[in-house]
Amino acid sequence: MTRSNRRPCRSIPVPSPVRLDPSDELAVALHTIDDFGRSIQSADTKAGALAAVLGLIVGGLVNDLAGADVRLLTRQGVLGAPGPAFAVFLVSLVVAGVALAMTQIPRLTTGEHPCRLAFPSVARDGVRGVDLTGEAWQQVEVLAGIAMTKFRHLRLGLLSTCACVVSFLTWLTIVVTTG
Repeated sequence: MTRSNRRPCRSIPVPSPVRLDPSDELAVALHTIDDFGRSIQSADTKAGALAAVLGLIVGGLVNDLAGADVRLLTRQGVLGAPGPAFAVFLVSLVVAGVALAMTQIPRLTTGEHPCRLAFPSVARDGVRGVDLTGEAWQQVEVLAGIAMTKFRHLRLGLLSTCACVVSFLTWLTIVVTTG
């Protein structure tokens, strides 16, 4: 289909904002908090799975190194033809490990006005006299930032883990076939 044969896209009209009843707005905010919390939990689960893959690769490397002649491994496995693959493996292993660790570091910095629905504030001050809807939307913003940061680190961890797996298997194949 050529460009001239395409039908023009029609823009979809954006509905005007509707003001919700305060209890409905609070319900929407709390539902959004729950959704974002599940997204954060999903990122944590994926990071754990990638860390397990890295652990298996390191275990495989240690197992291979334990049974190898160190002189042969040094001459052919690191300094010889498989050396670049081993270097990529080590760099991607470190990058993946750091990126996955960064997904687990909590970001509990508080702004000028800490959210009163966050667990430290509720434990300390309770929730009496709090504008729950405003606080809920503030919590949504905080969770959105946490989720974006986690998924940014997770993306880097995933790409690095893939590079780590490929370079490890390449290095292992070269060592086995040339040794």
